Amino acid sequence: MKIIERTKPLQLPIAVQHILLAAVLIVSFLLRWGLAFQGGQFFNPDEYRYLYCREVARDIQKGDYAAALTELTREAAHQGFKFLGVIPAMVELKRGENSIIPALFFGLFSLINIALIWFLALRLGGDKTEALLASFLAAASNTLFYYSSHLFPFDPAMTFGLLALYIGLRRESGIWTSMLTGIFGFLAFFIYNGYWALVGFIFIVHILYAFGSFTRLISRTVFAGLGFFATLLLLVWINGQFGNDLMQGYGEFSDTITNGNFSEGAILPFEYLWTAEHFLLIVWLLLISYAIVMISRSDSQRVIIWVGGALFIYACFVISSMVLHKFVVYGRLVREMVPFLVLASAYGLRMIEGSKRWGHLITVVILAVVILQAGLNFRRPFLIIYPLNFANQVRKVYPYFKPPKNMTYYYTSNVIDVGPYKAYYIKYIFLLPDEVPPVDGKILMSAEHPLSSFPPFRYEDGYAPQERIAFPTSLSKMMVVQTNP
Repeated sequence: MKIIERTKPLQLPIAVQHILLAAVLIVSFLLRWGLAFQGGQFFNPDEYRYLYCREVARDIQKGDYAAALTELTREAAHQGFKFLGVIPAMVELKRGENSIIPALFFGLFSLINIALIWFLALRLGGDKTEALLASFLAAASNTLFYYSSHLFPFDPAMTFGLLALYIGLRRESGIWTSMLTGIFGFLAFFIYNGYWALVGFIFIVHILYAFGSFTRLISRTVFAGLGFFATLLLLVWINGQFGNDLMQGYGEFSDTITNGNFSEGAILPFEYLWTAEHFLLIVWLLLISYAIVMISRSDSQRVIIWVGGALFIYACFVISSMVLHKFVVYGRLVREMVPFLVLASAYGLRMIEGSKRWGHLITVVILAVVILQAGLNFRRPFLIIYPLNFANQVRKVYPYFKPPKNMTYYYTSNVIDVGPYKAYYIKYIFLLPDEVPPVDGKILMSAEHPLSSFPPFRYEDGYAPQERIAFPTSLSKMMVVQTNP
């Protein structure tokens, strides 16, 4: 077998590496800030959960803490998101209701995740250049970017999950390391129940990492479990004080993840990532393949954990959907694979950069491709015209267009009368109509619907393959029509 010659890897001064990391974080922050001001909050019906946070904030302002806790514990699903959401909701009480405030708050967790990926690369022995490459690849991921303008629990849950993983990967650990791993692992699940596979992998890695003796394995298992279940039992007790059975709620919620096709569990992650990332997915897979082929014995554990994390989560998707027929796989779930994909890719890229002859040049070319594709990917979310934005544009041109406040909500009819006008599809479309009504009148203004202009949105809420292709055709436009007299 031919041995690929290695040259001394590029070692940037520590100050330069920190400056570059700061630059990655600053650019990422500005992009997320700009996307939040673009709008889009409350487009997806799952974002309505934040409205409960505003109710809780008002109860707290009035000093009615019992009512606040009753509201916080009213539903089991993603309950931790509501606890977190009270923070921006309290800010809104001081500054006035503005959905950009919670969008900026939850978007900060997306930024924190990029920084945590840096620390995770260092935790398992990567140098700061590899860590910088990992954080850069994460910052370039559209999958980790475009939800920054929305009010979802995905990024906060990932933050707590990655923090639990970082704590759990401490080689010389004691009781508190294991307990904190369990506590933060549960909080990740508490904030967003859909990341159960990520939490499961964190526990497996913590228990088996740096395995030295059977006693250590038992100790890590017991105390990580103690941290997890002690936190769970505390919240079960708090819920019980206000009339909610948390465990029963989790069981009932788990029976509702059925919109869509169970048979797509194996292929949907790849379809979604291709739709969201395009050639970045190809770059990741090639770099990971190179990392596996060129793995060195000293770094084998690092690559096994990163690749193993992505494969474990993927296996959970396949088993829970195609085998057990328990959970349908959605795009939002696939996001939990991405940190592991970029960490493994960064290792492969670092290996290439250290190759003799063409290593530096190939690395520069790959980074240029990543930047170009990321720019194209990031451009698409900024071009989305959301229903509320479109309605406001129409109102400026046609003052008599005064739609009800709930017009853009998913439960509103697809076509509604608004004075002398008809509004077509100025809302989140779910479920799809069996028949598309003809346009009755003169089209005054129109804009492409977000579900048409931004295909990754179609991988949520269980749209079947045949439904995803409906959007660029008959359901592609939001319209305001002058009705015929």
